[in-house]
Amino acid sequence: MKFINIAFTLLFTSSANAASINREFDEQVQSSLRKSNRNVPGSSEDWLNALNAVRQAVIDDAVTLDDDYSLLEWSADLAAEAQTWANSLAAKCQNGVPDGSQNPGDYGVNTVLNMRNPVNTVDRWVTNGLNADKIPSAASNPMTQILWAGTKYVGCADATSKQSGTDCTSSVCYFGLAGNCAWSKYDSWEEAVMSGKACSSTCPSDGTC
Repeated sequence: MKFINIAFTLLFTSSANAASINREFDEQVQSSLRKSNRNVPGSSEDWLNALNAVRQAVIDDAVTLDDDYSLLEWSADLAAEAQTWANSLAAKCQNGVPDGSQNPGDYGVNTVLNMRNPVNTVDRWVTNGLNADKIPSAASNPMTQILWAGTKYVGCADATSKQSGTDCTSSVCYFGLAGNCAWSKYDSWEEAVMSGKACSSTCPSDGTC
């Protein structure tokens, strides 16, 4: 599978150029958000703009792409789930994803501490993915979840707590339906994210799956 154009190529290039990629990503696909206050939790529009900038690069620049690959839609139901988990992480100031009992819908979950803004957060998830020693891996899963073809909905939230006089901020995104599965079916991770089917079956209550 081949790809074209700078915007999409920067997502699938060598991790040796991660610093340059980081700058290009911020400049090229996040310029509309760079004037926002990076210490303020993101609105639904901010989150969608940041996440869909990555998916739009795929749509614009992939030579071969499934017809149903689309931009993410906002789900208030998933945002509420994300808020609950963000509150839990911020209270302990510990990062982590929920286990099965804490995530009965089996949604995809991306988390991060102290990034404070959708621009920074998505940039971190993508850069970590590009820096990963291998894909799939724990380091790359947030990036590939953002890109996963079978995922249609997202909801994100932020929470802050005081820890020894210092703010601890947690940012969480829930994705439905989940991605990151059946990797062995694909010849490459690029093919997987661009054509991968949903990895779970629970649709958010305000969505149509």
